[in-house]
Amino acid sequence: MSQALRSLPLCSAVLGLSLLLPSCLIGSNRDVSTSGTYVSETTLAQVKPGQSSEVVLGLLGEPSKRIQMEEEGHEIWKWSYSKVVRDKGAVFLIAKAETTTRSDGAVHVELKDDQVVKTWRD
Repeated sequence: MSQALRSLPLCSAVLGLSLLLPSCLIGSNRDVSTSGTYVSETTLAQVKPGQSSEVVLGLLGEPSKRIQMEEEGHEIWKWSYSKVVRDKGAVFLIAKAETTTRSDGAVHVELKDDQVVKTWRD
């Protein structure tokens, strides 16, 4: 049997391992956590001036905060949310990396005499 034929199984084994090793040595993980109430653009677009506060509660749920204004019958409702994304990556025995991204926002609905005046997002 020739030398080339005897080393064929060894070459095949090395090639197979080299294809598997990168997936074992490189890893990543993503963790997403949210708090509060996120109101989508589609849902917010359903809130129109002149609608009652009951309609707003039905669409958006209970607000995070109700702010009474000085003017009688005037208030602002606020729905706040936070989203934290943690990405972790590692190359075995070489490097590790972690990034954290936080985004905060809120939706506001201004009411006067229990009717929507305007909405906005910040």
